[in-house]
Amino acid sequence: MLQRLAIFISCMLHVFGNRQNLCSSDTVTAWYSYDGDIMDLSISMSPCDTGRAEYTFTLSAILLRTFRTLGDSLTVWFKNQKWFELSHTVKPCDNLKFCHLVKGESIHDTITLYTKPYKLPAGNYLLIARLFDARDIVRLNVTVDVKN
Repeated sequence: MLQRLAIFISCMLHVFGNRQNLCSSDTVTAWYSYDGDIMDLSISMSPCDTGRAEYTFTLSAILLRTFRTLGDSLTVWFKNQKWFELSHTVKPCDNLKFCHLVKGESIHDTITLYTKPYKLPAGNYLLIARLFDARDIVRLNVTVDVKN
């Protein structure tokens, strides 16, 4: 499940682009930026809260190249310390819809993530995700501000 989340997030965000709103509520504000071989990326998340067992992500993007293999990494920082890290080596990605899209084609997808409910401590989180083959396909930053 974590691999699916890492792949999903990696497909979404741009490190050096303009910040875009992922979601906003009384308890959580999240935004993202992305960079790589993807354009016109749009992502939303619901519900915009922590401590839930189910989250729905909706994305659309245009791929700037075709790829058939895929690796991913996800690092989460909290209070300037590495809190979590996950990485998967490059493998054929036959079971993912976007792996065989032709350069210039768009993807529109909704992904539901099921997880154990865990209420995150208040503070700022930085998620850095990469989706790659022989080179980066996309790099992303997600900044999450959790309030009490």
